[in-house]
Amino acid sequence: MLDEVESVKVITIVDNNTLSKELQSTWGLSFFVSVTVKDKLFNILMDTSGSVPAFFHNIDKLGIKPENIDAIFISHRHGDHCGALPQVLQTIAKPVMVYVPSFRFFDSDYLQKLGGIQVVADRATVLFPGGMSTGDVGGGLSEHSLIVNVKNKGLMIITGCSHPGVVNIIKKSCEVSEVSRVCGVMGGFHISGSEAKHVANYLREIGVEMVSPAHCTGADAKEIIKQTLGEKYVTNGSGLVITI
Repeated sequence: MLDEVESVKVITIVDNNTLSKELQSTWGLSFFVSVTVKDKLFNILMDTSGSVPAFFHNIDKLGIKPENIDAIFISHRHGDHCGALPQVLQTIAKPVMVYVPSFRFFDSDYLQKLGGIQVVADRATVLFPGGMSTGDVGGGLSEHSLIVNVKNKGLMIITGCSHPGVVNIIKKSCEVSEVSRVCGVMGGFHISGSEAKHVANYLREIGVEMVSPAHCTGADAKEIIKQTLGEKYVTNGSGLVITI
C-alpha cells in the first residue's frame, strides 16, 4: 500500500479560466503540488502549460519561486501541457527530475542541457513517500496521472487531460496504490455533456469529497458534475488553492 502524507496543497497556476483578475488564463494547464511528508516539504510542478508569459506572470503573482520546484511531472506530450518546459527548466537553474509516461518522450540530451533529467514512468512509479505516478494508463496516447495518498483521507488524484478516461484513471490509481478510498479528483477530464453524467454518477458512487474539473472539461460537463455532486464541486481556474 502507498505510504501516507500529512497534507497536500494544489495551486492551479494556469487554466483556461481564472479566478482572479490579477492572473492570466490560456488554453492549457499547470499545477503546483506541495506535499508534506514526515515534516518535510516536497514541491512538484505538474505540467507547465504552453504559454510562457501566462506561466511566469501567474507564478510571480502567486508567490511561487521556480527554485523551490523539486521535480516536474509532465502528464502527456501536448503543447498546452509541456510547451513552456524548456523555459521553466532554465529558470529553475538546478538539476530536476522530469517524470514522463513513455520512452522517447523528449530528447534526453536536450533536456539535460537545460537541467532536466528525464525519468520514464511508463509503469506505476513511486515518486516520493506517499506520492506516485499511475504509469501510462493506455488508450492510445501515453498519459499518466499523479496520485497522493493523504493520511486519514485517501487518494488525491490529479489528471492532465484524462485522454484514457477519468474513470479508468481513478480505477488504475486505486489498483496501483492499493488504496480504495478517493478523497479528491481534479484536472482535465476531457469530456462533454454526453459523457459527464456517467462520470458524475461514478464520482458520487465512490464517495469523493472534492471534485474540481478543469481545462479540457466542457462547460456543459462541468455543470452536470456540479449538479450531481453539489457542494463537493469546486470551480477551477488560475489561482485556485486546494488543501487536503
